[in-house]
Amino acid sequence: MKPLILAAIFGLLPLWAYSSQPSHMDDPYILDRNQSISFNFHDVRDDVEKFGDKDPYAVNTKNLVAFFDWLHRSQWHPIRLEDIDQARLGKRPLPANAILLTFDDGTLSNYTHVFPLLKQYKIPAVFAIVTSWIDKRNPNGEIAYGTNNLMSWPQMREMQNSGLVEFASHSDSLHEGVLSNPQGNQQPAATTRQYLSHENRYETDIEYKTRILNDLQKSKTRLDQELGIHVKTIIWPYGAVTPESEKIAQEAGLPFSFSLGKSGINHISDGTLKRILVTNNSTAEELKQELSNLIDYHEDLLIEQGHSISLGFDDLVGKTEDENNQKLGILLNNIQALSINRVFIDVIKDTPQGVVSFFPNRTLPVQQDLLNRFIWQSKTRLFINTYAHIPISTFKSSGQPLMPFIIDLMKNNPNISGLDFDIGETLSKIVMMDEKARQSHPLLEEIQNIQRSSEYHSNVSIDSKLLLHGKLNKQALPYLKQTLPQLITKFDYIHLDFDQPENKVEMAEYLSHLKVLPQACKNKLIIHININNLKNEEAWKNVQHILRETQRIGLQNIGIHTYTLANAARVHHYLYNPLSQNMSPLTYKNPFLEGVKP
Repeated sequence: MKPLILAAIFGLLPLWAYSSQPSHMDDPYILDRNQSISFNFHDVRDDVEKFGDKDPYAVNTKNLVAFFDWLHRSQWHPIRLEDIDQARLGKRPLPANAILLTFDDGTLSNYTHVFPLLKQYKIPAVFAIVTSWIDKRNPNGEIAYGTNNLMSWPQMREMQNSGLVEFASHSDSLHEGVLSNPQGNQQPAATTRQYLSHENRYETDIEYKTRILNDLQKSKTRLDQELGIHVKTIIWPYGAVTPESEKIAQEAGLPFSFSLGKSGINHISDGTLKRILVTNNSTAEELKQELSNLIDYHEDLLIEQGHSISLGFDDLVGKTEDENNQKLGILLNNIQALSINRVFIDVIKDTPQGVVSFFPNRTLPVQQDLLNRFIWQSKTRLFINTYAHIPISTFKSSGQPLMPFIIDLMKNNPNISGLDFDIGETLSKIVMMDEKARQSHPLLEEIQNIQRSSEYHSNVSIDSKLLLHGKLNKQALPYLKQTLPQLITKFDYIHLDFDQPENKVEMAEYLSHLKVLPQACKNKLIIHININNLKNEEAWKNVQHILRETQRIGLQNIGIHTYTLANAARVHHYLYNPLSQNMSPLTYKNPFLEGVKP
């Protein structure tokens, strides 16, 4: 992962062109006291292209001036870190409609462009500094922004003395990627167990903690010494932070923590506060609309609805590293062409020699270390969410402990989108239980306890999901309507596997039980149809029909089980519609030009 490539050039519109007198507009926003929203800016330039600039995080000076002018006249109240601290201590609440402005990386434009605006409009802001960049001990700052395009310590002291500026740590040297797996991927330094290629192993827990702690302590010390302050805030590079790294930061003397995230409404009691990343040269109107979306339409609470496939690692295991890469490339190309947004991946496999896994752990032997690379490539190349499919029966039958397995999974894969716990036919039994028995069912409690423990290693910015996965028999289907509202209070999604109905009458019965569910329950259901061993064209068209009918009755989380390189062409031919989420014929591509043989 390379640092952001940005630049900074001086220039401001005449400030007299904008009114400095507050004239409160009839804004519809109402944010409760002790809640806040934070925006995250980076570089500010005069020459940022309206669309498609080389730096997607840069904002044109005109747009920032217009936003500050609107903010000054609006009913929003810009706040300081100190205000959040006082509210946490119970000394005074945050004002209604509180907004915090942050600027990352310490670019020169923070001093030349942003600081004059803060003084003009009397608006406070927070600046996150990578101390090794300012000290010129690390070349990544100049690689990112160009020579002499970072602030100096004297400039920052001037800003600090204004009373409008606060500074936070952006780490000393964690604003970079580190080697994260044997295949060579680089991932955020603050949350990654570094792969030590010369020793063919990963960092130990102690080595990881020592590396992060030393970096944060060094950053805090430099900021405190140079600026004469007592820095208490860490703004994590790339928004990459886990509860584990939060705790390390607290030990380093940085109890305030900020990440990134779509859910931008923060409460003072939140451990890590989220920030809305400003991209694509947003205009003042677009930033205003972002606030409206969060508050008026509760955009942060929208249920993600997606189309998905499940797959195993059989297609990715080769005899050589080159063969592995070739297989992964083909699979990713096929998935990209299909245009779905979720993948469920089997993290373990039954073999004649026993159960094996695909990531380093203390519980099961590792066939090949592939999971981390697959997750990262899926996220950065295809922008899709990847969920770990975990069959509980394998652990129950073998007596292997599940808790340490899941914790190791999260340590090595903090960017995973969620844990998909498959309890198989047991789900039917749970659905048919009375409410009291279901409420205290030991298996459900065990899964939730494991998930709570594993969250310690999950990237806070990702909002990892907990899924309950299983199969429902005909006897259990009638109980679904009364049972599902209780289950979705415990799990983010209920993931149901269905075999193909044998006839139209059976399919109609299956759909009738799903159709009568409340829409809130439908939004929390994921329906996967088994496509194993489909014999002919009629069978494939039947699956197509079932998926379309499932959508027609209001269930939009649909998918198939199991996707392979062998059936990928038939999936694309028969199930592109309804599975694909590609809305434009201009971007459609078919990677299977040789045709399809059912």
